[in-house]
Amino acid sequence: MKHKKLLCVAVVLCMTALSGCSKGEKENDYITFKKVPINDEGNNGSKSENSSKDSSENQSEGNDADSLIYNSDVMGSVVEFSNTGCTVSPTKTEEVDGGQLAIAAQPGYEDEENNVNIHYSDSCQFQLAKINIATGKAYISDVDVSEIKKQTSLIIYGEWSDDHNIEATKVIIDRYEYE
Repeated sequence: MKHKKLLCVAVVLCMTALSGCSKGEKENDYITFKKVPINDEGNNGSKSENSSKDSSENQSEGNDADSLIYNSDVMGSVVEFSNTGCTVSPTKTEEVDGGQLAIAAQPGYEDEENNVNIHYSDSCQFQLAKINIATGKAYISDVDVSEIKKQTSLIIYGEWSDDHNIEATKVIIDRYEYE
C-alpha cells in the first residue's frame, strides 16, 4: 500500500513537471545584455594564466565565457549548414532567480519564422571554445568550417543585414566541459 501511494505521488509529480513542455505560442521577448568590452585576445582585459604561451599553437586560455556570449550578435543551434553559411535556431535567454536561463528549441521543433541565416564573410574566422562549467573559462582554438554540423551550438559575431540575415565575421563553436 505504501509503495502504491509513493508511485502515485511520483506519477503526479512527473505529469506536473511535463505539463509545461508543449510547443506553445511563439514568443518574441528576447532579453538583451550589457556588452562587456574584450581586448584583441578576447579575454575581457585580464591576462590569461599562460599569457607567455607560443602563439603558433593557435589556442588561447582563460577567456571569460560570459563575455564571449554577451558580446555576440546571435547564439543558436544549427538547423541547416553548408560551406558558405548556415541557418540557426536562436537561443533565447531570460532572467530567473538572479541568473540567466538559456532556452533553445528542441531539434525538430524550431520555429522557421525565428531562424537566422548566417552568411560567412570571406574573412570569417572559425573557432572552437571549450567552456569549463566550473570556472566559466573558455579555451579557444582555431577550427575549420567543416566542424559545423547540424545541432552544433554556435556563438556568432557579424553585421545584421535584416532581422533574419547576418554576415558573420567570427563563428565560435561552443562546447561545455565539466573538467
